[in-house]
Amino acid sequence: VYLSQEKSVMLPLPLADGEYAVFVAEGVSMRAYKSMLPVLERGAEIALANVALYKQSISDRLTGLFSRDHLLDCLQQEIRAIRRCIGVGASPGVSGNNDCDTSWRASVGVILVSFPDMKDAAGELGFENCDAYLEEAAQLVRSVLPEQAMGSRWQERTLAVLIPGATRAACRTQAEKLAQRLKDVRRVHELTGQYVIFPASIGLSVFPQSLHGPLLELSAGEQCRVLLDKAERACACAAEIKSDEPLAPSDVLAKGGLVREVLPLNRVRLSLGRQDKVRD
Repeated sequence: VYLSQEKSVMLPLPLADGEYAVFVAEGVSMRAYKSMLPVLERGAEIALANVALYKQSISDRLTGLFSRDHLLDCLQQEIRAIRRCIGVGASPGVSGNNDCDTSWRASVGVILVSFPDMKDAAGELGFENCDAYLEEAAQLVRSVLPEQAMGSRWQERTLAVLIPGATRAACRTQAEKLAQRLKDVRRVHELTGQYVIFPASIGLSVFPQSLHGPLLELSAGEQCRVLLDKAERACACAAEIKSDEPLAPSDVLAKGGLVREVLPLNRVRLSLGRQDKVRD
């Protein structure tokens, strides 16, 4: 369609999934429109294909969420931006650093949602049923996330949520909301007709509040992995104690930990270690 007043061309392009996109070229004369129409159509199709390929490269095929690598890249970017604002001599008006955005909220939250019982149940229920359950859970996670947040598939049975600008309280509130909504996810077993429900174990961590001491001196890439590791430990602790509430790294020592073995001389072997700030 050629719009003479605006001197622009609108080309409707069908996508593979049945949806349509519209390519708009501005500043096109009528003569150029008639002669360049085949070229414009082909160029628009190539641009659309490139966008589809890029989206496919950063997305998880099963859940439709972002991939693990894309989550790591976005989290590192958030941490670098925060470090520029809260680092030594990076405060605007003090050091004259113009790289810091004064509107940047110096925190970022990570939430991990795991389904630990899904591994053992896959043999009985079927792997495709477990995948369908995870896909439904991912759709629910996507529907309840705030606009600035992004969902990702972190591991085979673990989903991740990145919330830029989230404080510790806001991150916990969002995690509690996810925990409540995930209780509604269920599937019917094809043979028995019974509902299949996998309890979700949720762990969270917040940068920079969850990092202390020498951890604040690490590189952004290392801090990214440490932050996710703390969320994983909290998630594993929630699964171990069968907690239906989200746990933060500070909750692991207070609420988590099991006695593995009772040793002589009134000693015990616990499921927690020094990384959980346990001392003899």
